[in-house]
Amino acid sequence: MNILPDTEKLLKPEPLNIVSYFVRHGTTAGNEQKRFRGWIDIPLDEKGFSDARKVEAFFRDKPLGDAWSSDMKRALSTAEITLDPRGISFEEDEDLSPLNTGHFAGEKKDYHLDDMEYYQRNPDIKIPGGESINEFRQRVKTPILRAISKGITNKEPSIIFTHSSVIHEVNNIIHHDHNANLVKPGGVIGVEFSGNKFKVHQLLKPHKPTNEPYAS
Repeated sequence: MNILPDTEKLLKPEPLNIVSYFVRHGTTAGNEQKRFRGWIDIPLDEKGFSDARKVEAFFRDKPLGDAWSSDMKRALSTAEITLDPRGISFEEDEDLSPLNTGHFAGEKKDYHLDDMEYYQRNPDIKIPGGESINEFRQRVKTPILRAISKGITNKEPSIIFTHSSVIHEVNNIIHHDHNANLVKPGGVIGVEFSGNKFKVHQLLKPHKPTNEPYAS
């Protein structure tokens, strides 16, 4: 009689109870050139389309429920490449747009990191030509919580295609640390609900910065 534990079963991780996925759009020229993108409607570049195809492969066999996308080209293309092969439709939601970096959009990040850190330390002060961090947080809170709630009630994970700043805010809402679980362009985080608490997981292309601002 074998009284030893089933080693294979012990080593096999339990499946996560993911209620909502958040996808960071694929790479753009702005990412490659390390520029603030903000509300500039820049499309995916060649690498970005490759990123999106990898996202499609990641989700190919995963159940999905309600779906939304930012109305920016880079997020819409990522959503279309991922969902169209499965015949899943999605809604566009302008509230899922990234932090509006105003006059800094299109500028090299290295030249303005101190500026962005200032607005992050002072979240009620509006970025010139853009919005404040707290205005951004209030704007994206509703679609983030809607997606999580829908995933719980519908018993199928919802999915959102969005931007790095929104990924930051998901972490801020769940873990009170906007840098907790970030991903690179074309990356995916999942919100797990265990019945009494939520947890964010890096599922595809994890990124571990030390102190990255929202407008990265």
